[in-house]
Amino acid sequence: MSTLTLGPNKNTVCLEMNIVTINWGKADLVFGRLTHAVRTRSFPFNEVEVPQVKKNIPNSIIWGSYEHALFLFVVCYYMRGGIKSKTAILAMGDMYEKYTHLFTPWVGFEEKEIKQALTGCGLNYAATEVARFWRINAAKLARFWDSDPRKLFEHNPTYEELCRRIMRGSKDTEHTPNGFYGFREKMVSMLVYFYMDARIISETTFPLPIDFHLQRLMVSHGVLQVKDTGIGENHYSATLLAAGREVTHAWCTRNNTSSLDLANALWLLSSELCNQHPGNRSTGGRNRDGRSTILTPFDYNWTEVHQNTYDRTCRRCPVQDTCQFQIPAAHYYIQGKLHVRSERQQPPQLAWRFE
Repeated sequence: MSTLTLGPNKNTVCLEMNIVTINWGKADLVFGRLTHAVRTRSFPFNEVEVPQVKKNIPNSIIWGSYEHALFLFVVCYYMRGGIKSKTAILAMGDMYEKYTHLFTPWVGFEEKEIKQALTGCGLNYAATEVARFWRINAAKLARFWDSDPRKLFEHNPTYEELCRRIMRGSKDTEHTPNGFYGFREKMVSMLVYFYMDARIISETTFPLPIDFHLQRLMVSHGVLQVKDTGIGENHYSATLLAAGREVTHAWCTRNNTSSLDLANALWLLSSELCNQHPGNRSTGGRNRDGRSTILTPFDYNWTEVHQNTYDRTCRRCPVQDTCQFQIPAAHYYIQGKLHVRSERQQPPQLAWRFE
């Protein structure tokens, strides 16, 4: 079993001009409550589960094995948004059962065959791009890493070194050992997360994969605060992502808390609860015009259905009292914006229902 070593301050980022501020008090409050709820299997973590659980992995794959490592490596291609994680993992499992040979890295793969396998198993989203990444990265693993992605973790690399090995730089090509297509900081952390969860590598603290869900939670609860950027504006930036990596790694290190617990808490809360608030829904996304697609807030009037949904989700949330904003997913995945739509709304009926 390999070990990932994070040396002191190796992943510390300088937040340019204080554009993004980390509120450590809010981090203690929000992260503390959520990781406690994960450990005690309290709501909502007694009702939801991560997509990579054993029952969603092909039965022919032994948990924590070489084959499992290969499977999780290619699953990362579909962890960049645009498709639900569970849907992608189940479809990839189907592909594994039908086209097992494509999962063992080799220099002779053809993109046409990979794309046909992907689309044949329902993975139409970005199939052309993924097929290209799959072919190139398979050849890299075969040529330089003995067809074994676990070797990327050999010799106890720091997170900084792991990023150098996996993230593609300007000088990395198909014929260099480092630099895998489709992998930036988020996907490096995603691979670390998957491998630690599967016990393929030893567990330690690491910067979490900062996706839309983690950004939504940290901005909405004031853990990350963007200077001079308010309601109705785009909060997304590279600095925000860097701050997210910094605060998640540093908080877990300071509090001797599992990074897996924090990752699961933030991702599951946003993807399973926050997504059900009607204020986070949008209309207009069907007629796509790229980043220029016009999106409008879903028109809701706190009907009985919406009120019941709120009672089932937000009202029971362990951190509902610190949640400030409605941040819809559609703006992120369609327009590339972390759009803070408005302050978080709650049913007006609450005022008299609990008097």
